[in-house]
Amino acid sequence: MVERDIKNKVEALLFASGKFIDDDHVAELAELPVKTVKEALLELKEEFDQSNGSIMLVSEGSSWKMNVKENYIDLVRKIVADTELSKTVLETLAVIAWKTPALQSDVIKIRTNKAYEHISELIEAGFITKEKYGRSYMIKLTEKFFEYFDLEGTEDIKDIFKKVEAQNKEKLKKIAEMEEQQKLAGLEVYEGADSEHTRDLVAEKIEQPQDIGLQTYEEDAEQKEVISEEEPEALKEAEDESQKEVEEQKEERDEEPQKEQSEAQKMVERIENDIDEIEKESSP
Repeated sequence: MVERDIKNKVEALLFASGKFIDDDHVAELAELPVKTVKEALLELKEEFDQSNGSIMLVSEGSSWKMNVKENYIDLVRKIVADTELSKTVLETLAVIAWKTPALQSDVIKIRTNKAYEHISELIEAGFITKEKYGRSYMIKLTEKFFEYFDLEGTEDIKDIFKKVEAQNKEKLKKIAEMEEQQKLAGLEVYEGADSEHTRDLVAEKIEQPQDIGLQTYEEDAEQKEVISEEEPEALKEAEDESQKEVEEQKEERDEEPQKEQSEAQKMVERIENDIDEIEKESSP
């Protein structure tokens, strides 16, 4: 059995710490052998468990901490201030809670190098502990974490995350449906304007082409299509008209000599007639 004075020293250190502390650290602070401190801790735990007091001694691996018994948790919460952890630190704590027990190296990969400070802050706040594990550290949740967040164990954590994940999926699904509806509504408005209003503008432009100064792309394309369809007929008509004019000019040129020849022939005939009349008058 460990001396009362040694157990009092260990108890005082645990009380002053207010968070989990390794038994070797307690031994170092109390300047006592680690074996003696471990024995003192076990005896203190038994004493607290058997007493009718409000304090108990809890352990996480080689770490120990004094805590309030479950019957008095609600009472203590009335005077304990809310945690002042920042949002980023709480996010790191959520990663640890989801993967618990979690390797520090895995947490750093997810939360980047800033998580080193977060882990130190969480250890100081008493929400997690870490022990050497190979070349990294194994991070575990403390009793304070479960008490503070009113959880019974890791299964509750998994259930909470599953519920949150399901809620997030449902929200994302609703957001996607709303975006799709808005997109379809926008297309309906656009198509309606494009199919009705634009056709009216094109029809008006064809009837009164001089009254419309600005053209939409589709109006211009449709008008070009109309022009391209009418162009061959217009060219053909122009060619026919030109050919007709050439033929008329040729006919006129061909008729002029004939006309001149006819006039000359008539003149000769008139002269001959005049000569005949003169000879008749001069004959006895």
